[in-house]
Amino acid sequence: MRPILKTICLLLLAGSLWGQLQPVNLASGENVDAVAIVVTRFGPYPAAFTHSAAPFLLLVVNRSGVLEDTFSLLPKPVAGVAASATSLLDLHATASRQRDHQLINPVPGNYQLGFKSHPDWIVNITITAN
Repeated sequence: MRPILKTICLLLLAGSLWGQLQPVNLASGENVDAVAIVVTRFGPYPAAFTHSAAPFLLLVVNRSGVLEDTFSLLPKPVAGVAASATSLLDLHATASRQRDHQLINPVPGNYQLGFKSHPDWIVNITITAN
């Protein structure tokens, strides 16, 4: 294979793996971590967290006063690269259900949890290799 073609293939592979969710495969009875993001009228808490590359439960509790909101998990934009508007995961809060959760297994990288009602609120998430 020619060197330039090999480089292009590696870049395409790296780009396709960056910022993705993997299938969650758990053994029966296996415990997982839970990370809770609480949203108040002052913003989300915590504003950032780091987790190892392992499945965990992402829980968003909406106490912001906004009755309906969508929380989107996105790959964090890289300087000099066009940002992707494609959400990897959407969580929803409604007037009758103010929390939502999802078991996720993201690949190592940087992510952001964004809030539809407050585009200026961001939770930065770093997933480290084991």
